[in-house]
Amino acid sequence: MIDIRYSKLIDKLIEKTNNKQAIWKKTPSSEFRLDFKSGVITTDIWTEEYSDVVNMTIYNDDGEKIDQLTFCDARDRNDYDILIRLYQTVKRNYLKVDETIGGMLRELSSEEPIGNNDIKENKNVSEPDGFDDIPF
Repeated sequence: MIDIRYSKLIDKLIEKTNNKQAIWKKTPSSEFRLDFKSGVITTDIWTEEYSDVVNMTIYNDDGEKIDQLTFCDARDRNDYDILIRLYQTVKRNYLKVDETIGGMLRELSSEEPIGNNDIKENKNVSEPDGFDDIPF
C-alpha cells in the first residue's frame, strides 16, 4: 500500500498538472520528468511479462535516486491505479490532448471547410499500419 505521504504527493502532482502549473518534460525514453528546486520526479510505464508496470522515481537535488514506487497491474492493482492516474494525467498534459481535441471540435463546429491539401513536413504523423498511398 502506498504511504500516505506519497499519496498526497501524487494527488498534488495531478492537481498542479491539471491546472497547467507543472512543466513536465519528456526524456529520450518514454518517461516524463518534472524538475523541482529540491529534486526531480519521473514517471514511466512499460510492459513486462504481459503486464503493465508503472513507476515514479524521486531524486534529490544532487541527482541521487532516493526512492521509487513501482507497481504492476497484475499484482498491485490498487496501488497501480493510483500511480497510473499520475502517468496518464502527465502524458495527456504533455501531449496537449484536451487542447487538440478542443481545437478539432471548434473547427468541426464552424461553417468553414476543414482539412488541408498542403502536407506540412514538420508534422510527424505516422501512417496507420498497412497504409499504402498507392491505390492498387
